Amino acid sequence: MTRATTTKYERHLPGRRAPAPPPAYAALAAALAVLAGLYSLNTPIFEGPDEIWHFAFAAHLADGGGLPMLDADNPNILLRNAAHPPLYYLPVAALIAPIDRSDFPVGFRFNLASPHITPGSRSDRPNLLIHTGAENFPFRRTTLAVHLGRLVSIAFGALTVWFTWAAARRLAPGLALWATALAAGVPQFVYGVGLINNDALAAAAGAGTLAALVALMQTGQARWVFLAGLGLGAALLAKIGMVSLLPLPALAMGLAAAWPAAWAIEQRPTGQARLRLALARMAGVYGVAVLVAGWWYLRNWWLYGDPLAWREWQALAGVGRPAVSVGQFLADLLGLFGTFWVDFGLRVDRHWAWGFWALVFLASVGWGRRLVRRDWPPLYWPGLALAAGMFLLLLASAVRYGLVVTEIHGRLLHPALPVMGVVVAVGLSGFGPRPGRWLLIAATAGLWGVSAAVPIALIRPAFAGPVVAGGQMPSGAVASETVFGGRVRLVGHSPLPARARPGEIMRLTTYWRVDAAVGPVTLALPDLSAVIALIRPDGRAVGRGEARLGTSLYPSSAWQPGELVMTDLSILVDEPLASPALVAMALGVRAETADLWPVSPGQDSVTLGHIALSPAATCSPQVPTRVDFGEQIRLVGYSFDANTLTLCWQALRVPADNYIVFVHVADAAGNPLAGADGPPVGGQYPTRAWTPGEWVTDQRPLSLPPGATVQVGLYVLATGERLPVDSTAETVFQLPR
Repeated sequence: MTRATTTKYERHLPGRRAPAPPPAYAALAAALAVLAGLYSLNTPIFEGPDEIWHFAFAAHLADGGGLPMLDADNPNILLRNAAHPPLYYLPVAALIAPIDRSDFPVGFRFNLASPHITPGSRSDRPNLLIHTGAENFPFRRTTLAVHLGRLVSIAFGALTVWFTWAAARRLAPGLALWATALAAGVPQFVYGVGLINNDALAAAAGAGTLAALVALMQTGQARWVFLAGLGLGAALLAKIGMVSLLPLPALAMGLAAAWPAAWAIEQRPTGQARLRLALARMAGVYGVAVLVAGWWYLRNWWLYGDPLAWREWQALAGVGRPAVSVGQFLADLLGLFGTFWVDFGLRVDRHWAWGFWALVFLASVGWGRRLVRRDWPPLYWPGLALAAGMFLLLLASAVRYGLVVTEIHGRLLHPALPVMGVVVAVGLSGFGPRPGRWLLIAATAGLWGVSAAVPIALIRPAFAGPVVAGGQMPSGAVASETVFGGRVRLVGHSPLPARARPGEIMRLTTYWRVDAAVGPVTLALPDLSAVIALIRPDGRAVGRGEARLGTSLYPSSAWQPGELVMTDLSILVDEPLASPALVAMALGVRAETADLWPVSPGQDSVTLGHIALSPAATCSPQVPTRVDFGEQIRLVGYSFDANTLTLCWQALRVPADNYIVFVHVADAAGNPLAGADGPPVGGQYPTRAWTPGEWVTDQRPLSLPPGATVQVGLYVLATGERLPVDSTAETVFQLPR
C-alpha cells in the first residue's frame, strides 16, 4: 500500500471515534415509521406473510402458555410457527397481553375461494381471510392487538435503519447517508415492517451484526466483541434461517487475520499477533452468541433430536416440493430478485421487476466505470468482503429454503439491506459527481415514492370491501325490490346497455341488502352467487356469467343487516349470432351446491331488461331495391333461393312500434296462396330494437309456383294498420321478379 493510499485510508476509515448520526437519519427513521404505519393501517389484519401464525405464537405466550412445542402426530395448526425462536414474539406478547382476544381464532375464517387456502380454487380478490366491519376503526379486541403488535415491527424497522447507517458509515463513509436512504426505501422492506412478522427482527439483527463485526475489524475494541455476539445471538433467536449467519464472525476474523488492511494503522499487529487476536475475538463473539441463543437450540435438540426442529416443522406445515428443474430454479431466482423489492402479497413483482433490474444494471455499470478508471471513494474493502460474504450466506439459505417450499421469498435477504444500500450507492455515484448525484437522488426518490404510493394506490383498492358507504345507491342506478329466497334483496343495478355485439363483455353492478328480519345473518345466510344469463326470445341462452355475492373479500355469509353491498357481474356474449336478437338479461341467486333460489312461486329469476345483440354484418341481396315504409324502415333488397325468401331491411330511424312483416303470394291468375306473415327474424329481433342505419337480414321459408307474385308490407299487430310505401297511399310493395 502506497503512502498516499495509506493517508487516505487513515483519514477516512481506521479506528476514529464514530461520528454522530446526521439529522437526516432521524428524518429517515421517522419517514420509515410513518410509511410502515400507513401499510399497517391499509393492510387488513392477517393478510401479511404468515401473519396469522406469527400472531398465534405471540398470543400463546401472552396467554401464559409458555414456549409451544411441535407435535407432528397431534398438530396444532395455529402454532405451526413454533419452530421459530421466540425473541420476536416476546415483546409482541407483552404488548398484547392486556387486550381482550377472545374472538381469536373463532371470529376469523379463511377465504376458501383463495387458491392459497383451497388448491385449485379461483378468487377475484387477494384476501386470505374474510374481513368484516369488526376490523374497522376504532380497533377493538384482536384487531387492536394486531395493530399494537405491528408497532413492534415498526420499532425493529427503525433499528434496521440505524444499524444500516452504522454499517454504511464504516464501509463507505462518504456515501453512508445515501446507502441508508436507498436501503430503507425498499418498498417490500417498508411493507414488511408494517406487519407482525419476525423478518423485522431478522433484518435489524442482521444489519446490527454486520455493523458490529465491521467495527470490531476496524477498532478491535472489546465492546464490539460483545455487541457482535449480541447481534448474532439476536439473529439466531429471530428465525430459523438466520443460522446461515453463523460463519460470519469466523469470516470477519479470518479476513482480519489474513488482511493487514483490515486493521487500524495505529494498532496494526504483526501476522501471528493478528491471528491470535482474531481467534480470541472470534471466540468472544461466539461465546456471547451462545450465551444469548444457545439455550433455544439445546432445547430443540433435547425435545426433537434436531437443533432446528426442521423435520417437525416440515411435517406440521406440510411443505415440500418435487425435484426442481434447472429452468424452474432459474425462475425461482428471478422471483427472489423481484420479491426482494416488491410483492405485497399481490404478485406485482412479475410486472414491476424491470424497474429494479434497471436500477441494479445502472449500479453495475457504475462499478464497471470505477473499476476501469480506478476511481474509488473511501471504501473499507475488508468490510465490503465481509458484507459480500454475508449476502452470499443469506442467498444460499434462501435457495436452500426454496428447494423445500414452492417459491423463494426475497424478504429472506432483507438482513443484508446494508449491503444492498452500499453497493447501489457506490455504483450509482460511479458515473461522476454531477450525474452520480442525480442518479442517487432519482433512485432514492423512486424507491421512497413507490413505498409511499403503494398503500393508498395499490393495497387499499385490492382489499377494498364492497359495502357502499352511506348505504345509498349512486344516482342513475335502476331501483329494484326483488327478494330471493325470502332472505336477500336485490336493491338495484346499474343501467343495462341498449345493445352489444357478440364477443363483447358486458358489465353490470348490482346492489344487495339482507334485512334484519333474517336473524343471525353470519350464521344463517350461506355464501351465495349471482347468476346472470342472456336469453333469446326462443329461450336459448347466448351468454352466462356468475360471481360471488359481495366478492370473496366479503361474501354474503358475512353480511350484516342493513348494509348495502355491491357486486360486479360480467357476461361474455360467447355464442356467434347469424342474425340479430333482442335478448332478456335474467338474474338469479343460488348457493354453491343448490338450485336457484325462488323469487316467487314457479319463478327462480328476474328479468332486469332487454339488450339488442346484433352482429356487425350487412345484407347482400340478389335484387336491390329502395322502398321506404312509413319513413321508418327501408327494404334494401331481397333474394330468393332454395324455397327461402331473404329480405334485407335497414332502419331509417328507431321504429315507432314492433311491426309485423306480411308476405302475400298470389298465382298467375291473382288468386291468393299461402303467405309468410310474422315478426322479423322469427320474432327474435323486434323492430323497436333496431337502430338507425342498422341492417337486418330476415329469412322466410316460401314456395313460389311459376308465375306467382309476391307482395311485402309492414303493419301494427294490435290495430292491423299498415305502413305506407314511399309516403304514398299504397301499403303493399310487389317484389319484381
